[in-house]
Amino acid sequence: MGVISFIVRWKISLLICLITFVRLCVCGQPSTQPWHLSAVNLPAKMGIQKNGNPIVIAIVDDGMRGTHERIQPFLWRNPGEVPFNGVDDDENGFVDDVAGWDVSDDDPNTTPPPTRLEEFYHGTHLAGVVAQMANRVLGEEAHNYIKILPVKSISDYSQRSYLKEGYKGIEYAVSVGADIILCAWNVGRIKADEARILQQAAQKGCFVVGAAGNYPDNKEVFPAAYETVFAVAGLDRINQKMPESNYGTFVDLSAPGVDILGAGTVSDQAVLFKTGTSQASAIVACAAALLKVLHPHYTRLEMEMALKNVSQPLAMDNPLWNARLGSGRLDVAATLASDALSPRHSGKENLERSQGFLHYRSIDDLTPVTWEIKHEATAKGTWLSMAFMNALPGDGLLQIFPTHNGVPQADKRQSIRLGDMHAPLWIEGASPVVMFYPDKEVSSLEWVMRYQMQPNDLTTRFCEGVLQLSQPGIIEDGSGDAPYSPHTNCKWHITAPEGKVVRFHFLKFDTEPNNDSLYFFNGRETQKNTLAIFSGQNVPSDFDSPGSDVIIWFLSDDHNQADGWKLEYEFVTHP
Repeated sequence: MGVISFIVRWKISLLICLITFVRLCVCGQPSTQPWHLSAVNLPAKMGIQKNGNPIVIAIVDDGMRGTHERIQPFLWRNPGEVPFNGVDDDENGFVDDVAGWDVSDDDPNTTPPPTRLEEFYHGTHLAGVVAQMANRVLGEEAHNYIKILPVKSISDYSQRSYLKEGYKGIEYAVSVGADIILCAWNVGRIKADEARILQQAAQKGCFVVGAAGNYPDNKEVFPAAYETVFAVAGLDRINQKMPESNYGTFVDLSAPGVDILGAGTVSDQAVLFKTGTSQASAIVACAAALLKVLHPHYTRLEMEMALKNVSQPLAMDNPLWNARLGSGRLDVAATLASDALSPRHSGKENLERSQGFLHYRSIDDLTPVTWEIKHEATAKGTWLSMAFMNALPGDGLLQIFPTHNGVPQADKRQSIRLGDMHAPLWIEGASPVVMFYPDKEVSSLEWVMRYQMQPNDLTTRFCEGVLQLSQPGIIEDGSGDAPYSPHTNCKWHITAPEGKVVRFHFLKFDTEPNNDSLYFFNGRETQKNTLAIFSGQNVPSDFDSPGSDVIIWFLSDDHNQADGWKLEYEFVTHP
């Protein structure tokens, strides 16, 4: 038996070697490039001519190991400060802020404390993500084009790793002239003074990038959800919303957030793989910096247009999160190479993203322009709002049509003079059509309109409220072959004839174990008399209710949605 076993193992090993050899011959050596660089279509070694000063990315976080070999070349240096002379040479209120500032401990040391290196890893990791992307696109000279400004916003002695003074960090970054500000942290609310800091950043032209959060929920968090901040959600390796990521209509764009390689804090060579919307937002922040290198004159609005208008749509891969993951997935090559700011001046344009921009510029003719915003039929409607306009009331007419089966509904159109559009417009239903008719030849006429699809409530996609049932039949989660919705909250009240009870027979059952559950209650209330609770993949056995009234209650969370369940019920005489 020993000889036979050896021969079998030898043949298996030989087969594995053969398969490996064939794969290498056909496919070449396996790639060592981190997966997220390919996922965002990151170009390699673009020939970019330097246009002025380096672009500065401020990372407002828990500090940074500035001596790390991946980060050190990119480390920002304050040109107006003489190192460590104890004098505020540039008179900005911060003494010796040569390479950033610790706003919590009020000193120039932005390095995490030696005793808490593994805990205060976050800012260092994100800086490594930025440096890696910049090096790939810009090559050995990348550090001459992009600089990383560390802004430590947590005290060395803090009891927990919570950035209590993150907004104070933003304020410092604005004061020293950061172009991009990365805020990969969040809280549930925003105060008036914090909102003023974000408004000041916007007025200064800073492009602030915020992480959407890792709770996950359809929940706004700040600063990401503030109107002047660019909010980023996270995707997994198959282009779907990663389970940890928040989502919602406040999100502007999505990027990879799973197993992202970055710098570590325990040594100058350490690397780490981390997962979260923080990593996704760092990827977008670097893309924004690369865009700014190419186009240093771009405004905040132009940056947003360039990132969103060429993103890869996500609706097909994320039907449950449609319009809640921003305009789509970041596409760096398309952002850098395309003319995303090119306006329309004639013809028709189809817009297939859940949010984005309509852009018009006159070329001295009166040709009408049409945009069709193509949404799925599940869209509740679309908001249209003017982002930029240099028009007067007599410069043109906007006509906006809802559609039905792709046909504009003329009887429901809205008409408004261009110069009179001061408030957002609501268009009911899916795929609206926007038509613009210029009144006169005005060579300087230009406007930019933002559109935002409003999705239907996912929690009521397949079932809603309480359904009253008094005849035998079949009950199911309503999703058919699709997964049921997140945050489902549906009830069925079954009433059997007098003297009868309800017998249940399950036809299928598949829910997320311990999280998504089907509850049965005897009677007309859900606060007592629990009959059964089912969760998981095992099909429950048949059972009878004790009485004639039964409440069935299906609840799901926001993590994983399975195939769902289906049962039939009948009324039988009580045994």
